[in-house]
Amino acid sequence: MDRLEAAAQAQNISLDDDQFAQIMDAADPLGHLRAEFEIPTVGQVTGSTGEHSDALCTYLCGNSLGLLPKRSRRILNEEMDEWATKGVVGHHHHSKGRSWISYRRQIVEKMAPMFGAAPIEVGVMNTLTVNIHLMLAAFYRPTGTRNKILIESKAFPSDHYAVESQLQWHNQPADALLLAEPRAGELTLRTSDILDLIERQGDEIAVVMLSGVQYYTGQVFDMAKITAAAQAKGCVVGWDLAHAAGNVPLSLHDWNVDFACWCTYKYMNSGPGGISGFFVHDRYAQDAELARLTGWWAHDEKTRFEMSNRFEPNPGAAGFEISNTPILTAATLLGSLEVFEQTTMEHLQEKSVILTTYLEYLLNKHAAQHIRIITPSDSRGAQLSLLFATDKFDAVFNDLMGAGVICDERKPNCIRIAPVPLYNTFSDVKRCAEVIRAALISEAWNEEQEEQRLKSMRRELEAASAGEHDYYAVLNVSRRATTEDIREAYRRLSRLFHPDRHHGAEKQEWARRQFHIIQRAHEILIDPAVRAAYDQLGEQGISLGKAVGYKLHSVKDLQDKFEREARMRRIEDVDEWVQSQSEITLSVNGSGIISPHAAQSFPSSNKGASGSGGLALQQLFMTHSFTASLSDNVSGTIEGRMLSRNSNTRAGNNGTVKVMIKRTLGPQTWMSFTMPLLPPHVVAVEAVHCPSLGTFYQAKVEQHALDLYTPPAITMQAGRPLSPYTTAFISVATGNQYALGSMWTSSSTRSLPGKRPALAPRKPSSVTIGLTGARSTGEELGANVTATTNQAYIQAWYKRKIDMYFSVSGGLLVVGHNPQAASIAPLLLGDISVNIDMAGEVNRHTKLGWKVDLGLASGVTVTLYLRRFRNSVKLPLLLTPTLELELAIYASAIPMAAALALHYFVLKPRRRRLIERQMEILKDEQRYQLSQQQRQAQEAVRLMADSVARARKQALAANGLVIEKALYGDLPFGIAAQDTNILRAAITRFGASRSALSTTDEPRACDVTVALHALVAGDQLVIAANGSKQFLPGFYDPTFGAPKSLFIRYRFKGKLHEVIVKDDQALAIPMREHCIE
Repeated sequence: MDRLEAAAQAQNISLDDDQFAQIMDAADPLGHLRAEFEIPTVGQVTGSTGEHSDALCTYLCGNSLGLLPKRSRRILNEEMDEWATKGVVGHHHHSKGRSWISYRRQIVEKMAPMFGAAPIEVGVMNTLTVNIHLMLAAFYRPTGTRNKILIESKAFPSDHYAVESQLQWHNQPADALLLAEPRAGELTLRTSDILDLIERQGDEIAVVMLSGVQYYTGQVFDMAKITAAAQAKGCVVGWDLAHAAGNVPLSLHDWNVDFACWCTYKYMNSGPGGISGFFVHDRYAQDAELARLTGWWAHDEKTRFEMSNRFEPNPGAAGFEISNTPILTAATLLGSLEVFEQTTMEHLQEKSVILTTYLEYLLNKHAAQHIRIITPSDSRGAQLSLLFATDKFDAVFNDLMGAGVICDERKPNCIRIAPVPLYNTFSDVKRCAEVIRAALISEAWNEEQEEQRLKSMRRELEAASAGEHDYYAVLNVSRRATTEDIREAYRRLSRLFHPDRHHGAEKQEWARRQFHIIQRAHEILIDPAVRAAYDQLGEQGISLGKAVGYKLHSVKDLQDKFEREARMRRIEDVDEWVQSQSEITLSVNGSGIISPHAAQSFPSSNKGASGSGGLALQQLFMTHSFTASLSDNVSGTIEGRMLSRNSNTRAGNNGTVKVMIKRTLGPQTWMSFTMPLLPPHVVAVEAVHCPSLGTFYQAKVEQHALDLYTPPAITMQAGRPLSPYTTAFISVATGNQYALGSMWTSSSTRSLPGKRPALAPRKPSSVTIGLTGARSTGEELGANVTATTNQAYIQAWYKRKIDMYFSVSGGLLVVGHNPQAASIAPLLLGDISVNIDMAGEVNRHTKLGWKVDLGLASGVTVTLYLRRFRNSVKLPLLLTPTLELELAIYASAIPMAAALALHYFVLKPRRRRLIERQMEILKDEQRYQLSQQQRQAQEAVRLMADSVARARKQALAANGLVIEKALYGDLPFGIAAQDTNILRAAITRFGASRSALSTTDEPRACDVTVALHALVAGDQLVIAANGSKQFLPGFYDPTFGAPKSLFIRYRFKGKLHEVIVKDDQALAIPMREHCIE
């Protein structure tokens, strides 16, 4: 932290400043290594085609999978070429000097220094868990009194499985697995506690095998101390270095470690499933008697090809390599090792500490109340593990992914962030912290979320009133389920609910009601045509699917058909509102009333026909257009415009009507042709191509149809993103006042205005260069510079969206003027103007705004405007023709203060009351349906009860999966993120939760224990992520409009498990991480 603060003080800037991250990146001595890697774009990792999809993502997931080194791609391609051109000869003769038979030697010579080992101590083979098994096969030698293996309680599951299976293989009891547990209320292991455990039970421990870096918390263990303490008690010591390799400096030889294993696809960047490395101390190098699992490649290379059946091991780690090196996976590792050779592990760790400290500072300053950082500050590598409140976890992770910030999630509430020093930057860290901070900023009452919730409640109530169901949920199959999956689900439910399987008139009636829904779900989903229609159009599409299904032959035909149908319905829904567009602007001069002295000194031409002394109408501008689709990819627009000025002459009064035909050539390209029906007769052709979101190319040609002596005006524009926030653009316009040689020299647009009338409007040439930007926080900004033959403009603007209903914006315009357009002369200041704009939504479709424009030459003008859909009315009022700052302040500050007060103290509370009242009305309407749903769920449970009782008894006898308690609804308990076992907190709250459920007037959750147990098959329970679970047999929605969760307490193999999942999440049990015993 001291280094960061010193760097900030040296530059006299804050650690929070974006510029600080940029300065640190510029000064980073390892910054050049970033260019060695392929960094995906936002669009590539998220699948989005948004505005910033071409920008590089912020990749902070090297602790799961490192990025691709460019050298690895090159070397891999070279090995493929070698294989293609040499075949088996490549084993001994390689055009690049990398003979395949000695490939492992080239790898270990580069890799050994990273681990503080000699090349003889390092090998490469297989993958990590396989190598763990091979090492344990050699080093785990249980005896009667020394048979235990020590691992940490939250070791990576694969380590746990490997050790358990080794104990079983050696016929050892279950208690031979010794777990190092953190203290109560803590998530990390104290070194002193590990040493105490070894001291107490070391005489019984055969092998200590901990993680060098704990995968979940990011804690780096004191490997030197632990190794020495364990060996002093006679234990063999091995380390799983999966998260330590390429992350922290290691000295395996000096620490006297017996063995170690690691994967290379994380921080070492060898690619998905890359080859694994391992270490065996050189004191075992010549130990031919050490029992091990062997293979031909482990045989002494000097006599290997004599093909003797008498095994003579290679000295060192090579004597454990069962098979020859897989060249293609080793090639990618070799490319990464060449990058590591450009620095040292000590330098990489130094940068890791600074990056994680910077991230920790930013998170603690801006989000400390929402986050718990569980990675120790004094023992960590390139990882911070963050715990969130469960109600914020999904929102934060989804916002990170949506913004192209790639991290790793561990359910239920942990996000692991790994700034890898080889390719991550301080700007990456800053970006990540900003997204997390923005995701956590929320008001106690979020209006946008509540409106979405209200809409969801309306849709849900309408669907329930119409008797609609989620038929995928009814059968508990995913939307990608095959026909056989659907048939199997139908058969399973038929065994429970078919009326013939139940006795008694009442039960058979219950069964008929349940089976009717199940049978309908099967009929709909088993027919490809009906299913495709249902997927696209819901219940309304079922009859359509039955009608057209026999005409179409493939599933693709059906999907295309119903996608078109759904698209047409959406178009029809909105077409009524967006097919027309209009604007009316009525300009009024009020300076005669508000600033009479300034008005008298101002030219009379601007006062209006009525002169000074009152309100004067200056001009009326109106435009209206109507657009209609002519075919799937062709649309037509008719547009009319008129301008009428209130003056004693008819000069300046004009109007026109245009017809535009627009043709879409593809998803990225369109062209249009515009023809006027009234003067001026300027024909325009325009083409636009958008190869990716944020990138565009546009060309427009305008030509006066009746004056071919006038040159065409050509405008070319192009733009592309520079960063995730910024887009640059350039526009070049030729105007229509140019000539090519003798061509167009007599054009009327080239004569001076007033000397000769021009048939076409005069357009000067110009060039514009600009930047625009937008942030997810609701900010928009931009700037551009425009130069013409006699003027130059500099413009900048900024807009901030306060919330979904209210926004404030401002702009600056500086105009320079050259009175001698034909000569090169300094520009004279023409005008400086500023505008302030505030807009608020009266309702979802209507916006009311107030804009103030003030300038040195243009005075002060206020504009009141109203927009509804694509129609607007504007009322500009000139207050004074000269700049009066006091008047400008009053015109800006007073309306803004009034608007904010109206927004926050009147309109927003009113909207909140309205939303809450509408929700209550919907809940009242749903109460009758709730009673019906509850009755049907209870009937289903009674029908399942006998079958579930038998299955439960069998599961108990076999120590299988038994659902002890399951609740569905708005659960009144959560998960305590600070607990050692994150799910264990649910137990302590369970009694209080049940009490709350039993005493509330309107139960917040329903008991679905029997219903869930009925879905168990073969000691497994899987619920697909289809949407709401309320449509599962035996379920109903007890809390209409509230977020729902499913809580399950179950036993498997005699151990208690618990899990909570959200309503739309998939569920699969049993899972080891659910265990709380």
